[in-house]
Amino acid sequence: MEKQIIPQKLFSALKVVFVFIALFFFKGAIAQTQTFTSSGTFTVPAGVTTVQVEAWGGGGAGGGVASGIFPPTRAGGGGGGGAYAKNSSVTVIPGSTITVTVGAGGAGVGGADGNNGGSSSFGGLVTVSGGLGGKHGSTSPTNGAGGNGAFGTRNGGNGAAASGGNSGGGGGGAGTSGNGGNASGMTGGTGGSGGGGNGANGRSSNGDGADASALSGGGAGGRNSSSQWGSRTGGDGYRGQVIVTWVCPAYNITAISAVTPICPLPGTSVISLTGSVTDLPVGSYTVTYNRSLPAAAGLTTTMTVTTAGSGTFTATGLTTSGSPVITVTNLSSGAPGGICSSVISTNNSVSVTVNAAPSVSASNDGAVCAGQTIQLHAVASGVTFQWSGPSGFNSSLQDPSISGAAAANAGIYTVTATDPLAGCSATATTNVVVNALPTATASSNSPVCVGFTINLSTPSVSGASYAWTYLMVSQAQFVTLQFQMLRL
Repeated sequence: MEKQIIPQKLFSALKVVFVFIALFFFKGAIAQTQTFTSSGTFTVPAGVTTVQVEAWGGGGAGGGVASGIFPPTRAGGGGGGGAYAKNSSVTVIPGSTITVTVGAGGAGVGGADGNNGGSSSFGGLVTVSGGLGGKHGSTSPTNGAGGNGAFGTRNGGNGAAASGGNSGGGGGGAGTSGNGGNASGMTGGTGGSGGGGNGANGRSSNGDGADASALSGGGAGGRNSSSQWGSRTGGDGYRGQVIVTWVCPAYNITAISAVTPICPLPGTSVISLTGSVTDLPVGSYTVTYNRSLPAAAGLTTTMTVTTAGSGTFTATGLTTSGSPVITVTNLSSGAPGGICSSVISTNNSVSVTVNAAPSVSASNDGAVCAGQTIQLHAVASGVTFQWSGPSGFNSSLQDPSISGAAAANAGIYTVTATDPLAGCSATATTNVVVNALPTATASSNSPVCVGFTINLSTPSVSGASYAWTYLMVSQAQFVTLQFQMLRL
């Protein structure tokens, strides 16, 4: 058999290709990018320990022009372009939140130097500067100098000085693979290859400077003359940006379990997920799951993995007795705009037994007067009872009573019935009314002479009934007694 020999260089190349395929396809790794055009935060997804950061600084503003009624013409210089910086391996901590600052374009100012472009930063780990603002034109000097471009992995272009009665153009913003071009006279600098923005063009007529309109470009200077001598504003520079790129791991689980049985109140079960240290790395996750009873899909909750390979979350809404199934469908990590997400389709379901809660009702014998006995009742079978109520009342009897009722005993009484086998509980309430005793005052027209009428009376009480006793019984409010004189 003839033996084939593979050249060494070809073998090395094939090995590199194989490693690439293994990393990005076999392991399910996915490249992800988040672009910040304004300041914000980046939340590091679980399993991500390094990121690539690209940052652009803001372009500087063009110089303004001071007012004046005497010639000659005045003109401002162009702003410098913002720089570009790149770090391909920035170490980050999974679950941490990093502040991202996007440098604003420098703002033009009437009759003054343009403001510098803002610096962009990724949590201070990567920082790049913005271009300098152009100088303003005035009586002396009449022509403002251009602002310098910023330095970085790629440099921003310089803004042009005003000359010949014309304002200077802005410097070009840096690109990923080329420096921003320097402005030349009124012509703005060309943006660097790989995304840099052009600088704004200067002007030969009177007016404010033109704003830059693309990434990190510098603004143009303003211009005036003795015939139009008002203050002029330099053009604004354009903002920077920050791009974060990383490789998402593929999340997965190999086993799932649940705390079971449970009760419908509160109706929650702790679900445990298990995987390899690479399938379930340390970090903060959002878990998406379905519940079969009561049926609900796309439920979400959070899970924090502190030890790689295992994590727990709480499934809620398990309020119906039976055997609902919890199915995990997705694990994701990060924040909107920068999320790593994996569909989970195997080893992802677990059944939870939800025991039935006991049925209980509560009642009392009705309103009582102060000093009488309150009688409570609970109806349930095969359970233990625990009552609570006003004034610290507690009892483990099914039908407890309270003697010598007072106003403080009035209110809501709650009974908790607990099934000692299943451990589930249910509650019921009843409202007790305690009425105060009425105040009775009796009076008469006594003394009277023999043979005259005795009148007994008491103040009227709404809803009251009356009972008089004195060697007689009467239920009237007013009683008249007539005594006859006996003659012997």
